[in-house]
Amino acid sequence: STHISCGVVTAGLVLDRLKAEVSRFNGREPDQHRWNIETAPLDSTSVRLSWNPTGTVSLQGSWAHLEEPEQLEPGVDQRRWSASALWADEIAPGWKAAGTLAWGRKSIKDHHGERLTDDAYVAEGSLKNGPWTAFARGEITENRELLETGGEHGPAFTVGKVSLGGIRDFKIAERLAVGVGGLVAVNFVPEGLRDEYGGSNPLGAMGFLRLKIE
Repeated sequence: STHISCGVVTAGLVLDRLKAEVSRFNGREPDQHRWNIETAPLDSTSVRLSWNPTGTVSLQGSWAHLEEPEQLEPGVDQRRWSASALWADEIAPGWKAAGTLAWGRKSIKDHHGERLTDDAYVAEGSLKNGPWTAFARGEITENRELLETGGEHGPAFTVGKVSLGGIRDFKIAERLAVGVGGLVAVNFVPEGLRDEYGGSNPLGAMGFLRLKIE
């Protein structure tokens, strides 16, 4: 199948539980004019493979080359990779569980010709019973944009976060529910950032509402 929409051309092939997709698109971030149509050339490419070996497991891997995606970094292209594994199943009558493991990598060649590569890892899970859902998430990422460096790429800092939370859904229509939830998070900050970010383990909390179509 082929799909053309808003500056993206995608071709895909499905063979039983395996799906392959190739896209050609404009990978640049939009400019400050939010109401016009971007007409830059389709000069970026992505490839994605996904496989569902069972009814409860989904695996995917992807690669992309983006031409000058950052407006403030002209001439700097990016390569991106990702891989993930998702699982979801009913583990007991009325109890549903889900989990995800994911990895992503961004690689650029800076203006000095040096190849810079940063990785990120995520693990998350949820447990649902009736209107209640508990969830947890852990993430580790390398980031070069946490300090002001005058436009140059700074050192890569490895930061992390662990979040725990819950949500209670309230049905307001046959296929519509509003969820009220909250979470607490512990951040893990390396020594070189502790003065700017308030210590080695800053704490955070958040409350939120969710509208869900079932």
